[in-house]
Amino acid sequence: MIPPLKRYTKNHRRWTKMNGQPMTLQEVWQAIVAKVPQMLAAVLVLVGGYLFALLLASTVRAAIRRLNLDTRFQSWLSDEAPPTPLPISNWISRGVYYIVLLFVFIAFFQVLGLTLITTPLNRFLEQLFAYLPRLLGAAILLVVAIVVARLARLVVRRVLSAVRLDERLAAEGTGAAVPATRTAADTIYWIVLVIFLPAILGALGLTGLMEPIQRMLDKILDALPNILTAVLILLIGFFVARLTLRIVTNLSASLGVNQFSDRVGLSALLGRYTLAQVLGGIAYVLILLPIFTAAMQALAFEAITEPLTNMLNRVIGALPLFLGAVLVFLAGYVIGRLASGFTTQLLTGIGFDRFIEQLGLRAPEGARRPAEWMGQIVLLVVLYFAFLQAFQIMGLDAITGILRNFLSFAGHIATGLVIFGLGIYLAQLAARAVRASGVGQSSLLAGVVRAVILVFAGAMALRQMGLANEIVILAFGLLLGAIALAAALAFGLDGREVAARELENYLARLRTSDQTEPKQ
Repeated sequence: MIPPLKRYTKNHRRWTKMNGQPMTLQEVWQAIVAKVPQMLAAVLVLVGGYLFALLLASTVRAAIRRLNLDTRFQSWLSDEAPPTPLPISNWISRGVYYIVLLFVFIAFFQVLGLTLITTPLNRFLEQLFAYLPRLLGAAILLVVAIVVARLARLVVRRVLSAVRLDERLAAEGTGAAVPATRTAADTIYWIVLVIFLPAILGALGLTGLMEPIQRMLDKILDALPNILTAVLILLIGFFVARLTLRIVTNLSASLGVNQFSDRVGLSALLGRYTLAQVLGGIAYVLILLPIFTAAMQALAFEAITEPLTNMLNRVIGALPLFLGAVLVFLAGYVIGRLASGFTTQLLTGIGFDRFIEQLGLRAPEGARRPAEWMGQIVLLVVLYFAFLQAFQIMGLDAITGILRNFLSFAGHIATGLVIFGLGIYLAQLAARAVRASGVGQSSLLAGVVRAVILVFAGAMALRQMGLANEIVILAFGLLLGAIALAAALAFGLDGREVAARELENYLARLRTSDQTEPKQ
């Protein structure tokens, strides 16, 4: 019988027995030799267990890969083509490897008799295997959730494919990079998985995570009927609006609305859209607005839907006024185009372009003729009054007041331009009359007369426009004073000798008269 080792103390500096008696060197050696088989057995257990763990992990990995579970599981989760394999084989094989290693370490320490280490490890394994049914239950629920989600996704995809949703959206010009059918099917798939999530967490015993998710799902499920109702209303309203858009567009085109817009010049205003398309778009919006209101009310989210519903109701209430304003503007544009064409033709017929050229105002080559400019001015005037009436219909009093004030200012500007135009005409007539008189320096006198008339006409025009009346009056007075001063200086400097001779003659006549009076 080999006496057991107890301790090695610093005080005695030697091995002692259980009873405190010191051990001899031979007894120490015998104790070590007795432990060698136990240590060899522990090493064999460790090495053999390690090799067994490697072999079992590689076998499990090969079996999973042979069954192609990586790709299959990814295909269950997603519809990628081809699916990106998930490394499930690596995850499971590593789990098996570490679990076997844990058993190997427990056996290793038990062979060595180190119960201080094996006891907590055994307790951990007991808890792990006690939790294993929960893991299996959660795994089964996960598989069931995936199967149900895939079935739901398949049903949604088949239904939407049967109604050709993607083709209809592509025909409407709303095709996206990801088809709507696939998006809806994937959404249903993940919704089903989320619904199963609380059950999976409950099977795992994770109540701390399960409770908030369950509350969230309860709220979502409570609101789900309202959401589905709103979505259904939007879908039906969208298709009805699109159908109405087509009907109104085709009916308007068949009635010749587009040809009418070409004749009156609306095509240039509408750009790349035809009048029939615009009318169809108006009908589309008129249908969608109440549809949006009904969808918001179906949601029953008062914090969100109430302000949106109020806004939509205001828009719907203001829509008749807006449409009336648009009709007034369109009518004004049509009338303005007609009046513009009539004015251009009338002024061309009475020789307005030649009259402007006679005034010395010649248009550049390729530019618009004066008659065309007058036609555009008439169009702008008609559009101005159309805008004024449209804003008044919509109740925009501030903008209406600004336009009325601008009308008064524009009237003064137009009167001033007419006065200046008459001044140009009279200046041309006076210059021609002076040139035709044949007097000396007629060209110079004609230029002076023309300049004087233009200055007077410009001063009158600026005063009529109300552009700095004081400055205009002061400038005009200074100009007349400067002209008078220049004339006085010119006469005084150039006529000194003549004035001296006349003054001497006058004085001589006075002396002669004084001398003749005494003789009488």
